Amino acid sequence: MSVDVRPDVKLGIRFAVAASITTALIHAAMRWVELEPFLIAFWRNALCLLLILPVVIVKEAWRSRPDALLRHGFRGLANAGAMVTLIMGLDRLPFAEATALTFATPVFMLFGSVMFLRERPRPIRWASALIGLAGVLVVSPPGPGWLGSGGMLILISAALFAAAFLIGKTQTWIAGDLSILFYLYLALTFFCAPLAASVWHWPDRSAFFGLGIVAALSIAAHYAGIVALRRAEASLVGLFDYLRLIWAVAIGFLLFREIPDMMTVVGIGLIAAAAIGPLAAGRKG
Repeated sequence: MSVDVRPDVKLGIRFAVAASITTALIHAAMRWVELEPFLIAFWRNALCLLLILPVVIVKEAWRSRPDALLRHGFRGLANAGAMVTLIMGLDRLPFAEATALTFATPVFMLFGSVMFLRERPRPIRWASALIGLAGVLVVSPPGPGWLGSGGMLILISAALFAAAFLIGKTQTWIAGDLSILFYLYLALTFFCAPLAASVWHWPDRSAFFGLGIVAALSIAAHYAGIVALRRAEASLVGLFDYLRLIWAVAIGFLLFREIPDMMTVVGIGLIAAAAIGPLAAGRKG
């Protein structure tokens, strides 16, 4: 069946793919930043805020409707909670298992889009979400920590990230792209500051350089995500987060000489099928 997707949705899909690529690059860049996780979270958002601030002032993007301000705050709170629970969960689980659990986010987004946004995704999206999750499980099968406190923390983090995405979709109805970015980084910097203060020390020059790269990539990833949510339904955009694992494997091979095994290749195939499925089903997929 030929692909028949509206031009605005096509653009949203392209930006969703771009967001997944830049997010994978962020995670790779963070491997070179030798700082405590809370400090990385704070400086990443603080530098993002500083980088966009001149444009925000010139464009007066700080002006916002009262109802939009409320949504900006809720999204920042959800994102901050997601980062904190993710960091706590990473301390209790092997990295591969924790990474696999983070891919529960697209499933939570799918359910949330139906419950709160009144979207009506066709069965192909439900099937794609399950196929993508199956691909993740093939790459990283369940371990004993999944049912413990670490696994629950990662699942809570995935749910909070999904909530942040869904709030982000409603933000696109009443706020501009630059305004959404500004208030996102303002809220995240504010919420992360107390956590960073608990382990505070100044990064060295090398760490600041790495943080600058992470911040630039973060702005690109967040902007791409906003455009994707503005052009396409949240239930569709969420599916393309699975592609992040494919890019991560490719980056691991090219930069870190990490050779994927056969199970990883099979899992990547399932994830690719999950992303392609809705497109092949037509414009309403």
